Order: sequence, then structure tokens, then C-alpha cells
Amino acid sequence: MKIGILGGTFDPIHVGHLAVAKHAYHSFSLDEIWFMPNGLPPHKMAESVGATSKQRLQMVKNAVPPAAFYHVFEYEVKQEKVSYSYETFKFLNEKYPNNTFYFIIGADSLFSIEQWKFPEILLKECILITTYRDGYCNKLAMKEQINYLHEKYEADIKLLEMSLVLVSSREIREAIMKNDWDSIQDYLEPKNVAYIQENRIYTGDIVCKP
Repeated sequence: MKIGILGGTFDPIHVGHLAVAKHAYHSFSLDEIWFMPNGLPPHKMAESVGATSKQRLQMVKNAVPPAAFYHVFEYEVKQEKVSYSYETFKFLNEKYPNNTFYFIIGADSLFSIEQWKFPEILLKECILITTYRDGYCNKLAMKEQINYLHEKYEADIKLLEMSLVLVSSREIREAIMKNDWDSIQDYLEPKNVAYIQENRIYTGDIVCKP
């Protein structure tokens, strides 16, 4: 099977993440999408993660539509150490040798991937699907980066062309801290609006723990 892996801190997960998953699924005829929240992400400082790993996992479960081809993959979030993508995809290929794994990433990750741990291993363990923000120049830069990584690492990279939802998890957290719920209602699943309010996440009075 062709499995798309959409990873991230999901702090919190929002409609933009779900839109990318849906478009990747249809655009590349994937069989399944696995949402994979990070446990201890290596690229983000602990203090930038506003919810605990348990809370982020629950929000992903709340948000993922009840479709047969959508799954929540808990491997990284349950690790008690920093999760590196190259290790995760080596694990996936060893555990599920009959599957082909597609790693769905954003433009920022595409341009910083050489700073990740052992990118030469990661790029052999999966096919990348990468998104870009609207705009010809950005699209051209994306294609140049894709060609560069292909030539250097023989990476197989697919460009997902779609209009992205222009919202970020950081903007959502900041709005919640200001009690500005009206500006973000359209970006969060109703279950997660209630969950965040009930657990007082992102209000500034929660002690963050992995």
C-alpha cells in the first residue's frame, strides 16, 4: 500500500493540516494517511510547545475524520526520547516492508531538511510530498530545491499543488492567549475548541510537560 505520513507537533492541529492530508491522498492516489504527532520534536524548543504530548495526541484524535483511510499513528508520541525522522522511517520500512511510505512536509521543511539528522538516510527511506504557498516565484524556488535534492541524494520528491489555508498553529495559540476565539473558530474542530477551553490549554497557566 501507499501510505502518506503527515507528522508534526500539531500544537494544535487545524483545518490546514487536514486540507493537506486530503489533497495528498487524492492527488497521489494514496491508500491511507497516517497522522503522526511528535513526542519530543528535535527541531522545536520545548517552551514553544504549548500542550503536553498527551493533549496534542488527543486533539489529533478529535480532529481526524472518521474515514477508513485515515489513521492516527502514535509511534513517535509514545517515545521517551527525541524522535528523528530517519529513525522513524527505518522502523516503518522494517515493520511494514510491503508498504511504500510518503512523507508529507511543508516548504519550510523542504528547505531545511539538510539540517536534519542524517537526511541522506531519510531521503532513501521515503518519498517526499511537499507543499508550497501560492505564488509563481515560490513555486519556482520549490522546484529548484527539489531538483537540487534529487541530484544530490537521488531523492524522490513530489510537489503537491494546492491553495493552503493561511493559518498557523502559532497564530492559533496566540489568539487563544488573547481570548480571541472568534478569529479562530473556523480553523479548529469544534471538539478541540471545547477540549482546549476545558483543559485551559494555551492560556499561559499550564505547566508544559512532554
